[in-house]
Amino acid sequence: MKKSEYYLEKADLVVSDISTNGGFLQPAQAARFIRLLIKEAKLLKEANVVPMRSHQQLIETMRFGSRVLVAGSEGVALSEGQRARPDFTKVTLNVKLFKAEARWSDEVIEDNIERGALADTIMTQLAERASLDIDEVLALGDTASADTFLAQFNGLIKTVVTNVFAKSPIGTLTKDDFTDILKLMPVEFQRDFPRMRWLTSANAVHNYRRSLSDRATVLGDRNVEAFIVTNPLGVPLVDVPVFPENLGAGTNETAVILTLPDNMNVGFWRQIRLQTARDVSAGQFVVVLSLRMDFKLTHEPASVKATGIKV
Repeated sequence: MKKSEYYLEKADLVVSDISTNGGFLQPAQAARFIRLLIKEAKLLKEANVVPMRSHQQLIETMRFGSRVLVAGSEGVALSEGQRARPDFTKVTLNVKLFKAEARWSDEVIEDNIERGALADTIMTQLAERASLDIDEVLALGDTASADTFLAQFNGLIKTVVTNVFAKSPIGTLTKDDFTDILKLMPVEFQRDFPRMRWLTSANAVHNYRRSLSDRATVLGDRNVEAFIVTNPLGVPLVDVPVFPENLGAGTNETAVILTLPDNMNVGFWRQIRLQTARDVSAGQFVVVLSLRMDFKLTHEPASVKATGIKV
């Protein structure tokens, strides 16, 4: 057997490993791929990831949004009008299709076969790039966008519309901004504040850290000498690389989102399809990844968006 034929045969073995069950990754493999996505992502890592068993999944919530206690009388049942009634809400994750295609030359395949890690290499490289793309659509998704990738569903920034803090005049983040943003969060949700996250762009975080370094204190010195975790008002400030920095009239603004991690639901259909083929004429190995996902907030009013944040 010629050496080139040996490599092609080995490639076919790897292809068969990847394409088990007609091109669908098995549930355990799909869960592993999702874990790879989460590991590489920033926004996805903060969200509630839902491995879905179908293309649709209903998330139902129940809460008592108003007073449940009333003045009672001994031996007398409460009237119908006095009884507590919970508020029921539901959101439906309805996955949208996303695809990626990658090609490797025969020479690259041979190198990977010699290392015995073709399948892992393909999965890891796709996951690294796909995780960044997923973060982008989770943050910037807008069904009115001219970009068909972003138009699949509304992302986090577009979704939060009820509680909006408009910084005026526009400027970089300050400690007072965090207090003003928090004040817009309905009081009923503020008890969960310690579990929340500040989400914004990388340069907005850098600007805030720089403002701390100007202080003639130990905290100021630490921000000059080292990269330290920043927790305004005790809540982690997360820099999300895909957050926009070209908003506003001057195209130099970003947004800040305050919400609970488990309020952000990202659903993946468990059957992630990873298909392979060989383009003989081009001498290339082709891998096509397709996944179906959706994003919804469980309760949109439990979030605050700040605008006018200069970067």
